[in-house]
Amino acid sequence: MSCYSGWKMMIRSLFYIFALISPLSWTAPDSIHNEALKKRLDFLFRDSRLSGTEMSVEVFSLSQQKKLYSLNSEKSLSPASTVKMLTALVALKKLGPNFRFETNIYHDGSVKNGVLQGNLYIRGGGDPSLVTERLYQLVERLTRSGIREIRGNVYVDDTLFDLTGIEESRLKKKTDRAYDAKLSALSFNYNSTPLYFRPTRLGARPKVFVVPDTGYVKVKNSAKTYSSSRYRLIASRSPTKTGDLVTITGKIPRGMSEQSSYLNVTKPAIHAGYAFVYMLKKFGIKVKNQSPKKKKTPKNAKRLLSFKSLALREIVVLMNKFSNNLIADTLILTLGLELKGRGNVRSGIQVIKEEATRLGINYGDFKIVSGSGLTRKNKMSARHFIKLLNAAYLDFDVLPELLASMPIAGRDG
Repeated sequence: MSCYSGWKMMIRSLFYIFALISPLSWTAPDSIHNEALKKRLDFLFRDSRLSGTEMSVEVFSLSQQKKLYSLNSEKSLSPASTVKMLTALVALKKLGPNFRFETNIYHDGSVKNGVLQGNLYIRGGGDPSLVTERLYQLVERLTRSGIREIRGNVYVDDTLFDLTGIEESRLKKKTDRAYDAKLSALSFNYNSTPLYFRPTRLGARPKVFVVPDTGYVKVKNSAKTYSSSRYRLIASRSPTKTGDLVTITGKIPRGMSEQSSYLNVTKPAIHAGYAFVYMLKKFGIKVKNQSPKKKKTPKNAKRLLSFKSLALREIVVLMNKFSNNLIADTLILTLGLELKGRGNVRSGIQVIKEEATRLGINYGDFKIVSGSGLTRKNKMSARHFIKLLNAAYLDFDVLPELLASMPIAGRDG
């Protein structure tokens, strides 16, 4: 789920940030060592400076609270997905590492002998960690309520957030790639769908698997299996009235192993609804009307259960390790809802700006319009990031969780 577009932005405005977290790193930076470090880094960055690449660099020892190297450290550039560090810090600070989202199930009828004479509602609480395994657990809990048949409709309720302004901050060019997934108060599998492709016999169509195959995605497969070693399969997504159509074209080599592709969905809440109905049937619950529809939960509906998400400390790891844009932007909406009473981008960004002011980084050319970095409008400098990381380093309430969420170069994320 990494933000490919974000990495392109980082390449264009080569953005280096250094923070020495371990006390073992340069533990005795006397004048000789500092001079050697400066010469080494000047040499490393020489070609980039000569080529005109814009850079903002600072090396800072957190353990010694001392700046060791600086190169245009006050110059603000596009931080791309590294801005998620700021989003994570503010979310952990304001919401707390144990914060959990809630997905609620309601009904508006009566239950007799295991039969629900009425409608079932799944109301989204913004949980960005609701994936197949978690939905399985939700429905398993629902089975213990005694319901074995639903005579009415299954409705999805995604009215918690105000998403009218989300497109203002994101890149204008929209894609069907998973990193550009739409936001919703009711999300499932990060509002994307995985597809797997396997070659068959020469000239025949490859096998295509949608996982899970809930019925939301329809597949039109006109691809071929052929003898070359070059992979030329293309999967593209387009909306339909009730879901999405994925068109498979091109060719796949006969001897190639299974390949995969991830596409976002155009109707996130309906996508989640299909998955919910799919899981109900897996547990043997009969559903008369199997096509979910959108509807706000009535005020007089009775709550059957409340299903809590993973803790925020775990969600932040998923966000930072994989540069997950959907999680980051959902946290912005949640900050706005929880602290300003409005679940929209503007309110959430206001919370970010206020905390940035408190941390001493809201100055100069600092500019934040997106918590995920899927924009070119954000502006931050290496100095801003050092202040951010240093504030986290000095705050034990958030440091362990923020540190654990950071990707380890060459190992994970």
